[in-house]
Amino acid sequence: MGESSWLAAPYLPYVPPGTIVFHQIRDPLEVVRSKLRIRFFERERVVRTLAFALQHCPDINPGSPFEKSIKYWIYWNLITEQAERQKHLNYFRYRIEDLDRNLLANILDIVGFKASWAKIDSALAQHPKDFNTHGDKSGDDSVTWKNLQDNALYSELRDAVNKYNYNI
Repeated sequence: MGESSWLAAPYLPYVPPGTIVFHQIRDPLEVVRSKLRIRFFERERVVRTLAFALQHCPDINPGSPFEKSIKYWIYWNLITEQAERQKHLNYFRYRIEDLDRNLLANILDIVGFKASWAKIDSALAQHPKDFNTHGDKSGDDSVTWKNLQDNALYSELRDAVNKYNYNI
């Protein structure tokens, strides 16, 4: 059994023993850009998923959509990390930017699936790392590390960035 949905994070202490939890970390700058691009904290279409996030992590509020996006990255990863402390779970954390043939082979091994290097390479070639990107990316350049550094949340963000081995 395994779980990889962000929606499962609040329920990780309650999943069956032996459950494999994949904690996929993504560059915080890219997450903030994405949340702003899709207007995650503004659009009615995402009301249910936003309500879910706020129900389980009220610390995301208050703030601007920019601040909420930063807090979402920090605090949702902390919620997901609770699986690492649950002895009955098999927790595996990785950064999506590190996904290569060796990491994918390791992930497949964890779930008990064997694939040839040719199949792994083919899968990676067919699915670029940004295949789930949505929205107009033309404004992405306006969200930079400088914007993040100028925010009151910067010390919390910096600590999380360092913990997950990202560079500012």
